[in-house]
Amino acid sequence: MAHAQEAEEQSAQAEQDKGFYATAGVGAAWPQDVNGKSTVLDIDVKGEYSLGVGFAGEVGAGYDFGNVRTELTYLYNNASLDRLKVKALGQEITSSISSGDVNTNSVMVSTYVDIPTKGRVSPYLGPPE
Repeated sequence: MAHAQEAEEQSAQAEQDKGFYATAGVGAAWPQDVNGKSTVLDIDVKGEYSLGVGFAGEVGAGYDFGNVRTELTYLYNNASLDRLKVKALGQEITSSISSGDVNTNSVMVSTYVDIPTKGRVSPYLGPPE
């Protein structure tokens, strides 16, 4: 009997939680360095941009269907360009970059499945929030 009552309470809570919601997050971005090769006037040239730590942020909206939620989020990342290294003809040149940055924009669609529990912890299936 107690299990039936708990199931009813969880169902009632899921019904109450339905509806639209907003989400937002901030953090740090630390992208990988960018490497490349090219040939200029039959000379092999290798280059590397070193990137610094930057800002990451996201905003979005979702809908809670009860035990399943879906979200649409926009993500923005920014990192600074710190250094350029170029190798050609057996020589290497490294230079600091006084101003420059890299920005990325992304859109994500996510789905989450809430797993009902008897305690305060509420695990879910889906990507990390």
